[in-house]
Amino acid sequence: TNKYQRSIKDKGMAEAKLSKAQQAAKKYVEKHDLERLIGEMLNSVIHAKDPNPKIYMIKYLAEKCTKKELEEGKVSIEGSVQIYQRKAAPKERFPSFPQDCNSLLRKFLTP
Repeated sequence: TNKYQRSIKDKGMAEAKLSKAQQAAKKYVEKHDLERLIGEMLNSVIHAKDPNPKIYMIKYLAEKCTKKELEEGKVSIEGSVQIYQRKAAPKERFPSFPQDCNSLLRKFLTP
């Protein structure tokens, strides 16, 4: 068996060792993408360094909900948070060279 097949087999064995409650919890977390949501929220509150992180996180989560979801849940939030968004990496700039240039720099520095 190759490394990939062993990895799948190990994952299957690990899943088999989980209790039914643990399997249900794992399925719930995956269904609602909670790991990503909580990770993004944690990154945002750490970046913001808000003096009241619990309130910041409440508002953060509220902003991820639709107005209808908040109304149905009888949740009312005033104000908002400045949610941290990771900036895209700047695009690389390459120098321009004349077409007839045979420089090694042109060979390695142009896309």
